[in-house]
Amino acid sequence: MDSSQTYSYQRCSSPCLRTEPAGCQYDTLATRGRTSVDKFLRYDAARWTDLRNAFEQAVAEAGRIDLATSNAGVSEQYDYFSDKSDEWGKLLEPAFGVTDVNFRAVNSGGIVITSSATAHALEHDLPVYDASKLATAELMRSLRSTFIMDDFTVNAVTPADTSKI
Repeated sequence: MDSSQTYSYQRCSSPCLRTEPAGCQYDTLATRGRTSVDKFLRYDAARWTDLRNAFEQAVAEAGRIDLATSNAGVSEQYDYFSDKSDEWGKLLEPAFGVTDVNFRAVNSGGIVITSSATAHALEHDLPVYDASKLATAELMRSLRSTFIMDDFTVNAVTPADTSKI
C-alpha cells in the first residue's frame, strides 16, 4: 500500500490537523506566503498509532484542534475481483486500505472531509474508491444533523469540482 504522509500544523490562532497525500509540498506553500506554518508532524495516516500520536502531540502543544481535515490518499493497488487464499486454501480477508484511511482518520470536532467528483460521477476503473468517496459525502450529510447539536461542523469538498473556480 502506498501510504500517505500526513502533516499537522498550527496556523494563526486556530490549531489544525490536515492530511495530504505523500509528496505534498507544504514548504513551497509556506514560502509563497499561502499559509503560516509553525510546525510539521509527519506520519503515516494508514497507521492508527501514528494518527493517534499526531493528534495527541498537536493537542499537547496547541491545547486543542479546531479543525481536522482528512485528505489522505491511498491508491487502489488491489484486484478486488479475484479470490486470494492462504497456504491452507482458505479465503483471505480483502484489503480495505482506501476505506480504512477515509473513515478511521475522521473522529470528531470540526471536520472537513475530502470527497471526490467520483461520488457524483463514477470512475468505473476505481470501484472501491468510488464507493468510499460516495460514502464520505453521505457520512458528511448524516453527521451534519447530529453534530450541529454539539456545535460541530461537518463539511465535504470535492477538489476536482472546485479546482476551476
